[in-house]
Amino acid sequence: MKIGLFDSGIGGLTVLTQLVKYMPDAEYFYVADTLNAPFGTKTQDQILVISLRVLDFLERSGVDCIVTACNTADASIRSAKVQTQIPYFGILDFEISADLQRVAVIATKFTVQNGIYGRILKSKGAKEVLEIPCQSFVKIVEEGLIDSSQADQEIENCMGILRNSGTSTLVFGCTHFPFLAHKIRAHFPELILFDPAQSVAEKVWRALMKTNRDNGKVNFFVTSDPSSFSNKILKYQRLFDLPFTVELIDLGDPIR
Repeated sequence: MKIGLFDSGIGGLTVLTQLVKYMPDAEYFYVADTLNAPFGTKTQDQILVISLRVLDFLERSGVDCIVTACNTADASIRSAKVQTQIPYFGILDFEISADLQRVAVIATKFTVQNGIYGRILKSKGAKEVLEIPCQSFVKIVEEGLIDSSQADQEIENCMGILRNSGTSTLVFGCTHFPFLAHKIRAHFPELILFDPAQSVAEKVWRALMKTNRDNGKVNFFVTSDPSSFSNKILKYQRLFDLPFTVELIDLGDPIR
């Protein structure tokens, strides 16, 4: 079984990790469009062009399904009502059973502006949804500053509004953000943290229900600086615990 997924960088590793828990024997095709990162500050049209390029590459690679491991890209794809030739799953395909009286979502600038989390969570019974842009968290994760004082400061800057707000549940609206879960928990111990990746991975597994005879592996495809990306992956390989390769690919000119 071949599973395709994509993100702007290493954020999608949080989704890959959950997928591997359910399907450790699958072959993964992970596209990191590092040339166009970050996605969250771009327009709908720009993100859609990026997404269509990656979807086409993954379909041509012969994967059995595609998992968009990026909230920004998934929101864009859904807004444009894009149809794929193979089964498609997005990080927004989640189920949640937490207390939905007052929910907060932290996400990229684009995802917050799109408002898709508010619509989804209210359709699932949420009474009040507060969507907070925390674009700076993406850079902190990509640059390996997770345990820095800068990370602490950005958490306070972005999320201070939640202090004494009565919010019960915090939803990670960007796949980069679960890397900061331990930091956020230290600042806001009263919050229930919800990562959609686990729910989505289970949904993919139930839909496919296939097994491979071979051992699992991950094929990473990047659009710039494969050496730097490889070094990042080495720091987090323990999360998915599969052999991997990194290959540079050309998906077209940068989207600016």
